[in-house]
Amino acid sequence: MDHYIFPTIGDMPVDRIGRTEILEILTPVWTTKPETARRIRLIIKTGMAWTMAFGYINVNPAGEVIDAALPAMPKVREHFKALPYPDVSAAI
Repeated sequence: MDHYIFPTIGDMPVDRIGRTEILEILTPVWTTKPETARRIRLIIKTGMAWTMAFGYINVNPAGEVIDAALPAMPKVREHFKALPYPDVSAAI
């Protein structure tokens, strides 16, 4: 949060945070660090959902309103194959 979120929207009132600011946070990491970008968006989206529930905002700027503006995320690469159990002690 200190590295990605707070520099852009940390001091802003929640009713002033819009799609532009959310995209400014997500765009640089969306395709280069997809898992980090997903987590950042989830953190912001959850916080904004709370503010919506209490009537501070009407639309969640990290929600579906920005889906079309974000490029497709790269496919997850294949995971490493598991080491057979008898070979674990030799590997360690």
